[in-house]
Amino acid sequence: MDTQKTIDSIVENLFYALPVLHKRIMKINPPNVTAGIHISRIHFGILAVLHDHQSPVTEIANVFLISRPQMTFIMNQMLEAGLIKRTVNARDHRIKDTVLTPKGEEVFRQCDEYIKNNVKTMFSGLTEKELEELAASLQILKEIGPRLEQRGKTADTAMPGMMNRN
Repeated sequence: MDTQKTIDSIVENLFYALPVLHKRIMKINPPNVTAGIHISRIHFGILAVLHDHQSPVTEIANVFLISRPQMTFIMNQMLEAGLIKRTVNARDHRIKDTVLTPKGEEVFRQCDEYIKNNVKTMFSGLTEKELEELAASLQILKEIGPRLEQRGKTADTAMPGMMNRN
């Protein structure tokens, strides 16, 4: 298969695979979680990032490729629901970091468990070979992701105004 046909096939498969991954597998809002807001995929993603380490709003916005004002709006919802709090950055007092509250940690844990159970249920019908192939494919995506992201940043600067997010 030539390179262009391979790329066309990848694009076609991504248009199918990404909605399946996001909408069917990554169902977020567990019925028994009281978060104060509907937990969307972006809310869960923010909880996951903050579960690993505290971050300023700008860094989190960059992870999700959304504008800082939009991220601030989302984070304010989470702040009002008591899932996160803002603290002064230890190295630079001009910067406000965002951290999970104990409630945010608990909501993250419950959502994470709920998602893992959904994934296990969804994948339970796959054969061992299909599971191994899926695991290998996802590992490859994880490994090439940073290179694709870097190429995307290069393309963004080549097309001023097209992807400027901040």
